Amino acid sequence: MPDIKIYIESTYKGPSKTAGVGMYLIEWVKDGIPITRQGFVHQEEGTEAQICLKAMINAFHILKKPCQTLINTQSRTVFNTINNGWLEGWQQSDFKNAKGEEVKNKDLWQMFLEKTTIHSYSISTGHHEYKNVMQSELNQEFERWRNEQINNTKQNK
Repeated sequence: MPDIKIYIESTYKGPSKTAGVGMYLIEWVKDGIPITRQGFVHQEEGTEAQICLKAMINAFHILKKPCQTLINTQSRTVFNTINNGWLEGWQQSDFKNAKGEEVKNKDLWQMFLEKTTIHSYSISTGHHEYKNVMQSELNQEFERWRNEQINNTKQNK
């Protein structure tokens, strides 16, 4: 199984619901040369955890063969859920939390599990070698996307 690294960044800061952009960058090494693929996810209103999950789902959608993956995310919610084994517990309890309530973002967690069934993965957080470049690209993409939305709104009036 090849080793794949998936880096997730977003324009979100904190838990508030707002518009934002997420980005994934997938890295693997072929013949000693690092190869990357990346993509963006846009969200009109949502949270950091939601955009992170959407970016991870899109990244795993690209991986067609079973892979050993390491996911790096800044989302503490996503990191803690995977790292602490809560996701497995939610699967067993039909996505109910310890209080018996449906977990937040159940549909996204289920899609994540569907996309990762053939893969094995672990998760990390913290600074990585692509962080600065990804944040720069995210800020540019967010501005481009917001300007496009503003222009579309003006044209529809």
